[in-house]
Amino acid sequence: MNMKNLVMLLLGVCLLTSCNDDDLESCNDEMILGTWQYSGYFFSDGSTTSGPWTPVLNGFRLTLDENEMFTSTDAGDCDEGTYRWFTNGLLVLDYYCEDFNSRSGVGEGAFFWEIDNCNLILIPDGRCFEPCYYLFSRVSY
Repeated sequence: MNMKNLVMLLLGVCLLTSCNDDDLESCNDEMILGTWQYSGYFFSDGSTTSGPWTPVLNGFRLTLDENEMFTSTDAGDCDEGTYRWFTNGLLVLDYYCEDFNSRSGVGEGAFFWEIDNCNLILIPDGRCFEPCYYLFSRVSY
């Protein structure tokens, strides 16, 4: 066995043994609670409903707690509110202030949500003429 094959074999063994059942369970598709960071978006031009994500650098953070309260760094002084989430895929964000102004464009209101590859995807309900998606990466549980 040459050195290259030995290195590949050792790398494969390390990768297989580094994953355990806890890692797999942490990506539960119903685990929306925790802190998420806005990391990308996709806006369709009408010719497709999927494509590469456009990355967002230093995106805002959204934290959803177990008491149906959230905090967000998206709108400066307006950083708290309540939410409702449903297992049918609907999430409703309501900021406490009346003059909410989203810096990111994500905003408040109703979103369809899903967890894909440990990322939260928010799809605005009725706000985009063509399909649009917001990608959030998990920061913590």
